[in-house]
Amino acid sequence: METIEQKMNEYFNWLKQSYKYKEMDSSTEITTPFRNHLNDYIRIYADMLPNNEIRLSDDGLTFNELEMFGIDVNTKTRDRLIPVSYTHLRAHETV
Repeated sequence: METIEQKMNEYFNWLKQSYKYKEMDSSTEITTPFRNHLNDYIRIYADMLPNNEIRLSDDGLTFNELEMFGIDVNTKTRDRLIPVSYTHLRAHETV
């Protein structure tokens, strides 16, 4: 019987092989093997910043789709959660 670790390794190998990268003018387009609610592959854009940081973006697609479905993304809760999430991510980054 295969161990969980072996299954995880298989999954991570599949995941690594399934990502596609495309160099663009000012960023790298990363196409994930995952699909959204419209069955389109999820794409992320990575931009190298002058201070050697990387900015990840979906080019506003998520917020646009939420607004199309009538979800208000401009709430006090969202304004409070975004800085907290950013601070949490910064606290766990590796140098």
